Amino acid sequence: MEKEEELFVPRLVTTEENFARGHRACVGCGEALAVRHVCKALGKNVIIVNATGCIEIISSLLPQTSWCVPWIHTLFENVAAVMSGIESAYKARVRKGKIPDKDVKFVGFAGDGGTSDIGIQALSGAMERGHNFLYCCFDNEAYMNTGIQRSSSTPYG
Repeated sequence: MEKEEELFVPRLVTTEENFARGHRACVGCGEALAVRHVCKALGKNVIIVNATGCIEIISSLLPQTSWCVPWIHTLFENVAAVMSGIESAYKARVRKGKIPDKDVKFVGFAGDGGTSDIGIQALSGAMERGHNFLYCCFDNEAYMNTGIQRSSSTPYG
């Protein structure tokens, strides 16, 4: 006889917010909600690399920031390249005993244009080299932050 497990999903998610309220996202913004949930799921031991785009604009207008974890803004095309460098530097410092290994996670956020069009080379290279990170692509089917130009992932029609 199998033992039945009981899970209450809201108790599985931390109440700690790593992407704070008060940002300038549009009401109901799917990108902001996705970032919030990814940040909640991964906890404090995370480094975020974020391409130019709406999330960068709404979350980091100096002197305020919505990021409660280490975060870096990059160009459209080089999220994977920057993340690869950060991950490699972290591993090297751990290997040399300079810092303790805290099981840091590396996460990148970019749009479909910055991923499918001008960032695919860096992403492909990082995957081929075996870098360990989570890459989140906001596929809204256009370059939304710069006037809704089509991207290579924009469907026909």
